[in-house]
Amino acid sequence: MKQQFAQIILQPLNPLKKKIELEMDSMEKAKTAMEAKNYTDAIEHLNDVIKEHASDTNVQIAYRNLGTAYGILGEYEKALDSLNVAVEMSEADVFALSNRAMAHKDLGNFESAIADSMKAINLSEGKILAPYYCLAEVNLKIGNQEKAMEHYLTAYGVAEKNNQVEAMKFIRDRISHVGFISNLSPLAEKLRDIFSAQ
Repeated sequence: MKQQFAQIILQPLNPLKKKIELEMDSMEKAKTAMEAKNYTDAIEHLNDVIKEHASDTNVQIAYRNLGTAYGILGEYEKALDSLNVAVEMSEADVFALSNRAMAHKDLGNFESAIADSMKAINLSEGKILAPYYCLAEVNLKIGNQEKAMEHYLTAYGVAEKNNQVEAMKFIRDRISHVGFISNLSPLAEKLRDIFSAQ
């Protein structure tokens, strides 16, 4: 009797084990494609994970990464759709919130971009730079240069604390490109410090 029960219970587990292995294989392929900046392949592998009805955690991560890949490719509506699902599945995912904020910004939904950025800042206790960067970009688009500069500087500070050298360089380049240095006197000293560190 015990042996029969074990066979009945274990029989459905074998396909489940195979499914989990397949799911992890697709996640690994997606991760490798994302790292190689091959976003089209990443989207294909992430869709495979979702189609296979992977574990909730992997599906949520797949939707987040799918939204990220679509956003990088400039497909902001698709990015927003995927990121909405990711946030619905895990409202505390600061990376999904930050990426959704960027999609909202790129679509001109500034109030939603600000709301998602603020939520990501609160949940991460201010430890990730993306929501600050998004707030800077939104404020720049709505014409509030001083507020934009404050957020760029905060993003730069977070990148510096996290030793994110590439992000620091990107933010310096962005500040330089936008041309803030001469017209914001209260922030000019902080800016000079950043630019002298190059």
